[in-house]
Amino acid sequence: MQRSAWPTAMDQTGHCGWRVGLATLLLTVGMARAQAAPDAATAAHDRALARHLLRLQQARFEAQNRGEPPARLKALARQFQHTQRRWRQRQQAEPSADD
Repeated sequence: MQRSAWPTAMDQTGHCGWRVGLATLLLTVGMARAQAAPDAATAAHDRALARHLLRLQQARFEAQNRGEPPARLKALARQFQHTQRRWRQRQQAEPSADD
């Protein structure tokens, strides 16, 4: 009978082989990545929202300095206020690190 190159799940002493240890390690790493993914997505969304706020603020001030019509200035101000409300809601919804 030919012996397998792969060790069995349990050796003669009843201890688990390296396969079980590897499977446990891979499962642990996979779970850690799954838990980190929402945090990474949230951080990426926050960065995008902050960049959007800065772009809107810059566009608003540049339009004001160019002397654009009041309707355009009002629209930019509304966009900025809406985005600022979204930013504040996200910041209030996140639990603080001190808790």
